[in-house]
Formats: sequence, C-alpha cells, structure tokens
Amino acid sequence: MFARMMVLAAGAVLFGVTTASAQDHRASFTGFLGSAAYSGLAAGAADELVLEPGAFAGAHAELFFGRLGLRLGGGYARPSLENDASTGLTLMTGDADLVWRLRRPYPNTFFQPYAVLGGGLVRYQLHDDADVIGAEQWAEDPATRGSVVVGIGTDLGRGPVAVRLELSDIIGLSSPVTNADGDRYGAVQHVVLTFGLSLRGGSLGLPPRPEPRPVAISPAPRPRPVSPRPAPRPQPRPAPPQTTPSVDDDVPDVTRPAPPVTVPSGPHPDPNVVAPPVTNPGTPKPQIPVVQPTPTPEPTPTPEPTPTPEPTPEPEPVVEDSTYVRGRLFTVRVAWDSSAPAEVRRAGMLAIALEDAGLPLLPADSADDSTARRWGAWRNAADANRFGEYVASSYNLDWEWVHIDKDQRMTTAVVDASHAFVDALGKSGKKPKGKPGS
Repeated sequence: MFARMMVLAAGAVLFGVTTASAQDHRASFTGFLGSAAYSGLAAGAADELVLEPGAFAGAHAELFFGRLGLRLGGGYARPSLENDASTGLTLMTGDADLVWRLRRPYPNTFFQPYAVLGGGLVRYQLHDDADVIGAEQWAEDPATRGSVVVGIGTDLGRGPVAVRLELSDIIGLSSPVTNADGDRYGAVQHVVLTFGLSLRGGSLGLPPRPEPRPVAISPAPRPRPVSPRPAPRPQPRPAPPQTTPSVDDDVPDVTRPAPPVTVPSGPHPDPNVVAPPVTNPGTPKPQIPVVQPTPTPEPTPTPEPTPTPEPTPEPEPVVEDSTYVRGRLFTVRVAWDSSAPAEVRRAGMLAIALEDAGLPLLPADSADDSTARRWGAWRNAADANRFGEYVASSYNLDWEWVHIDKDQRMTTAVVDASHAFVDALGKSGKKPKGKPGS
C-alpha cells in the first residue's frame, strides 16, 4: 500500500511539473503517511513501557504570507507495547505551528526546504478499559497532554502538486502514566518520519528570480611588437691603387736605324716636311733629312672612384608600450542582497547607468559572486572613494574599494574612463554622502 502511494505521488508530481504553470503558492493541503518511534512512557522506572514503532498518518493545512506561514495539523496511530502486544493504545495529535521557508519562494522553485515550530495536544486512550498498564497506574482514560512540535522538511515540485518529506518530533510534556504515588512521569517523545502529497493553490505575487545581466567585456589589445634592429651592411674594401703609366714607356728606341722613307713629289701634307727641289735627272740627289713624326702618347686611364661606404643607420629608439598602466590600481566592489527585490532592481539600474556612461566593468575574480560586481580602475583611493560614495547616495548599495591584482593588467583607456566619470561627478555639483570603503 505504501509503495503504491509513492508511485502515485511521483506520477502526480511529474504531471504537475510538466503541465501546470509555475507558481509561488499561498495555501496548501497535505496528506501524509509514515512511521513513528516512541520513547518510554515511564522513563526511569523498572519497566519503561516502550511503545512499538509503527505506522503514523495525518494531514496538514497551511496558509503562507511570504516566507512565513501558519499550519494546522493532526495525526493518528495505534501502537502497542513492545513487551505486551495485547496492550494497545489509540494515539491522536493536534497542533498549530509556524512554518518558515528556508529559501525565498520564487516561482518555478522545485526544492523548498522549511522548518516547523509549534505546540498542541496528544491524546492517549487504552484499547481495553483498565487502570493499570504494566506495573504502572493509568489514572485517566483517555489522557490528554500538552505538546511541543519541532521539525524540518522540504517540498519537491513546481506545480500545484508536490511531494513532501518531513521529520518531526512531537514532545508530550508529561506521560499519561503515573507511579504509585500518583506522580506523572516525564516527557514522551514521538519521532515521526512522513511522506506526503501536497495540493497547492494561490500565488504570493512575487516577481521571478532575477537573472544576472551578461556584460560583454572587450579583450585587452595585444601589445605592438617592436621591430628588430636592422643589421649593419658590410663596408666594401677599398680598391687597390692603380699605377698611372708614364709617357716614357711607349717612346720608340732611337738607336735603331730608321727604315727608308719614300717621299712623294709635290707638297707634303705635313708642314714639317720640306719637299726636295726639282733638279736635273743626272744630278745626284742631295741627302735630305726626314723628320719622324712624334708619336702620340696613349691617354692615361682614369682610376675608378673608390665607393663611399654607406653610413650605418642608427638604431631606432625603443618606445615603451603605453597601452597598459603600471603600478597599484584601485577598484570599487558593489554588493547587494539577492533576496531583496529592491536592492536587485537598484543594482540593475546602476549597471545600466554605468554602461551608458562608459564606465568599464572589470572581469569577476575569485572573491566575486552573483551578488557583487567590480567597477572602474583608479590610480588613487580618493577617486575610488568618491565613486563609492556616489553609489551609496544614489543607489543605496553597499560598496568597498579593493586593490586590483598586479597580474591583472589595466589599459590606459579603462583608467582614463574611470577618472573622467569621477571628474564629471564633481562638475555636476553632486555632493554624495556615504560610508568610505575599506
């Protein structure tokens, strides 16, 4: 029977999750079935009269006003004594409790744990009309005792049908059994573990869980590579000096006999040569000296000019990369309570305003989570404090300035934009009030 009930409950939860709209319910009704274990009815006596663990059934009706709710509940069991199965009791409980949800009841929440604290009554009645149970006195039948209820549990489900698991302790303030002197024994505990099926309705009207707004962060520009220094060109070797030939090298040898020269008649084209006079044929010809022409000296070759070596280019000065800012920088970490809708809304408005103003959002580090963001990068703590005071006065959010890790390089554009935003606050005439960061 119990296994069949679990199968039906699981099917109902699956049907509710897939077909019903998610809701933060206001009211619910739960029927449950489970098992109970009991402490002794006569603690400290020779025979403690312990009840046999067994089945326990009941129901709860709840009404919520947010995370806090009111609950009315009742239970029923028929245990018997461990050492005497023929002696049985009818046990009924009734209580009024406060239920506190441990998580904010957003719509579409599947796992919802809660805690229970309350008080009520426990009623014991013997099956047989007797005034003795074991060796102890049963002074009244039925016997009603006050009780305190503590427990924890959880609801599993998103729709109008959910499964409930709960562990509770119903503590009877005194035992229904008395000793020979008529004094009651101490408290009796009823530890109950139950599995239930809840039917839920209504809505608290809460907004859905806020989703974090993705912020795109442009990657940092890569540093410009420095061009390598060109290697110097090899200087050419100077050409060997050329010897200018002398005119005397080509002067003919005058010691050799000159070959005979036939002089034609008539005027000689060379003015230095005198034509012989015309005489009779029988007259011997006089010896006429012949003037040899002066040989023309060969032109002196002009030596090739020695090539002038090109000057070695001086190395270009290495310009230090000014894309990134060196030294210790400061940023402001803004935090909010994710369980407070007003703070979540103000945090979203701040993010939109800073993004429109061009103030950069830094990447998250190990200390950040879904309820904190780091904005801006300043060279001094004074400007970081001015920005934090602006956040506190305009948006009523908690803040603190922290150091930026030296390994996290900040560009000049990010730092200049952060200081420009703070300078604009001063020019606008705003006088923010707030608590400085740490």
